[in-house]
Amino acid sequence: MLDKQAIADAEAGAPAALKALLDAIPANVALIDASGDVLMVNNAWERFAAMNNGGQACQVGANYLDVCANLPPEDGAASCEANARLREILAGTADAATLAYPCHSPNKQRRFRA
Repeated sequence: MLDKQAIADAEAGAPAALKALLDAIPANVALIDASGDVLMVNNAWERFAAMNNGGQACQVGANYLDVCANLPPEDGAASCEANARLREILAGTADAATLAYPCHSPNKQRRFRA
């Protein structure tokens, strides 16, 4: 049985342990809360953002759902579908599912999976 101090120490280290776990994943990962606020991102996410002029758009503290809602019109229908689906999942009104959607850059056609 752990004493109170051991539990407190483990809880204090939890964010660092979670960050290390996320950084071990090669895919771009963002941890968001129920309102869509980005709580933590992994190194792959940070590298992708830096290479694609992502700035603070989808970094810790930003609202991922707001970013998705404001994507350019050429990505409109798919980004609206992705945004609506994410909102349903976060609200607990839909089961998790995989959704592919475009997120093109000026020089590269890309599709992401959420």
